[in-house]
Order: sequence, then C-alpha cells, then structure tokens
Amino acid sequence: MPFNLYIDTSGPQSTILLFDENNNIAVRQNHIQNDHSKFIHSHIEEAMNELNISWKDLNTVCVLNGPGSYTGLRISLATAKGIAYAHSLPLVLINKLDLLASIVNSIHSFGVLIEAREKEYFFALLDTQKKYIIEPSMITEDDLQMVCAGKEISLFTSENKIETQTLDVTPLSFCEKNIVDYCLNRIQEKNFADLFISEPFYMKNVFINKINKL
Repeated sequence: MPFNLYIDTSGPQSTILLFDENNNIAVRQNHIQNDHSKFIHSHIEEAMNELNISWKDLNTVCVLNGPGSYTGLRISLATAKGIAYAHSLPLVLINKLDLLASIVNSIHSFGVLIEAREKEYFFALLDTQKKYIIEPSMITEDDLQMVCAGKEISLFTSENKIETQTLDVTPLSFCEKNIVDYCLNRIQEKNFADLFISEPFYMKNVFINKINKL
C-alpha cells in the first residue's frame, strides 16, 4: 500500500505525518518554531524508518500551504516541492482554514478563523454544505462583527483561545486522523497543484520596519 507524506511548519509546532489508507501512521513534531528547518528532514527520515518504507513507497506529498508564518510556509513548501520533484510525486496544497472547516459540524452557517495580528484574522464563512459564502481572506475585528451581526453564525478556531469584543469563538483541535482523512479525500479527488508555480498562501502583506539612519 503506497504511503503519503504530510508536512506542516506553518506555526509554532511542526508536524510530519506519513500515512496510508489502512491507518498506518507515523508522526514527528517539533515545538520550537525557529528550529523547524533543522528537524524537518530528519523527522521525515525517522518516520520512514519507523514504518520501514523508502522513497519509492511514497504516493503523494501534501503540504499545509497557509495561512501561517512567512518563514514556516516557505520551509514546508520548499521541502515538499523538492521531494515531489526529485521523486516525480504529485503535490497537494492544504489550506488551514479548509482543514479546520472539515472537522466542524454545524446545523447553520459557520465561520473559521485564525488570528493573524491584533484585531485581524484569517477568515472564511461557509454554509451547512461547507461551500464558501466568503472565501478565505483577511478580516478586521470590526468587519467580522458586521458579518455576524443579526445572523446565527458559529465561529471556530484552531487557536487555544481567541477573544473578540462580543463574539464567542469555539476552539477546535486537529488530531492526526482529521489530517489524514482530509488529505486522503484531496488525494482521491486528484486535486493536485502545479509543482512549478505553487506559492505559499500568505494572505497578508509583509510589514517592513525601516531603519533610522543617523
């Protein structure tokens, strides 16, 4: 049975998953954000050794492509593209908001959000069939209040806690099974990315601090 590789270095914790359709899973994680680049390749190798597989046993490379840390997204995508290119494997790009939405059960429209910076969020609004009402985008807290005003909309996040002025946001946690199921669905749909033009899904502009010259 072919295996699939999942890479996520988008935030404070990195995750490497190797998995197949028979629930054979190997997991490696690093909890120091600045060290993700040091561990990503060794963690992939350790996971492959745990499952006693080699590169020829890989079927697909999946990568969490945003939103998230600029540096983290570049690390994970560069690694994923390098492996996919070297071993002629298809590449699947995973959006964290889509992944979060996949584990939500709601009887009415719902929003998923991740904190971007103070009073700004990565946000998407979906209907009960998990079709976009508002596609993934940046939104301020004031605009979020307006979107939800007078409507029965539940909000969910992958953060431990998000505090807004008046809205309740429910934290949800991914488990390995959630990630595996989502990736397998994307692979089955053959929702593959173009290896050469794929870029990180940043969703926000870079802020550059100017240096004062004396």
